Amino acid sequence: MSVDTPLVGKAFAERYYNSLDSDRPSLTASYRDNSMLIFEADMFEGAAAIMAKLLSIPAGNHDLAGIDSLPGPNGDICILVKGSYVINQQPLGFHEFFQIMPEGEQGYWILNQIFKFDFET
Repeated sequence: MSVDTPLVGKAFAERYYNSLDSDRPSLTASYRDNSMLIFEADMFEGAAAIMAKLLSIPAGNHDLAGIDSLPGPNGDICILVKGSYVINQQPLGFHEFFQIMPEGEQGYWILNQIFKFDFET
């Protein structure tokens, strides 16, 4: 069965950022004990550490400007997102990378994630 990588990447990113903006605790199911996040220069490993970081970020809204996706060798998908994180009507540009892994009929979970603010945008 062939996977439409751009379609899966777009659907994943839209769902992820919608949850991040409206229901962050629901993202817990997206991570495992071996998941890793680099947020700027800080690294977090495991669902609990990643969720603690995500819950510490000020509330805002994400505006996605671009989503690019490539297939990986084991059914995984690499996704690069460009957008703005709007806090108190102040947009901050960002780039975020995800490596998502398939989980049968359940969908995908996040193995690796890298977030960087883009202060030149």
